[in-house]
Amino acid sequence: MKWIKWTLVGIMLILVLVLLISLALWYYPKWFEHSSELDAGVVTGIVSIVVLVGTIGVTVAVNMQTQRMALKMNQENQQLQLKIQEMNIEAMRFQARSTLRDEIIKGRFQAYNKLIPRLSVFAIHLLPLLYDAKTNVSYDKDRLERYANKVSRSHFKKHKYANSE
Repeated sequence: MKWIKWTLVGIMLILVLVLLISLALWYYPKWFEHSSELDAGVVTGIVSIVVLVGTIGVTVAVNMQTQRMALKMNQENQQLQLKIQEMNIEAMRFQARSTLRDEIIKGRFQAYNKLIPRLSVFAIHLLPLLYDAKTNVSYDKDRLERYANKVSRSHFKKHKYANSE
């Protein structure tokens, strides 16, 4: 807002200077040596030169202020770009952490995949014993063992752990 104030002050000074020169040439021609030779053309020429110089000064002041504002906006834009880059870096770090976490979880599940067939075989052998104890219902143990072996083999083939056993 300072530049608006100083621009208005510059315009006012130009107008005051033009007014003073016009009054001096109009009302007090005796101040000049050859006042009788001064005519309206000379007065108009002097006033035009003063107005032109003042207009150039005001234009330069406004252009300088515009450049300052553009520089300030450019700096703010650069700061925003830096913040955006920092946010992008943080997002990439978060993505890397989540990817690493996923890989760790996959590695842990591979270990669990080796344990699952063994637990299923154990559970299939344990289940008839528990039912026999409660209900006295007999199960065909050969059939359950064949089923346990089938589950175990299909699981190992599915997860490519057949060679590890």
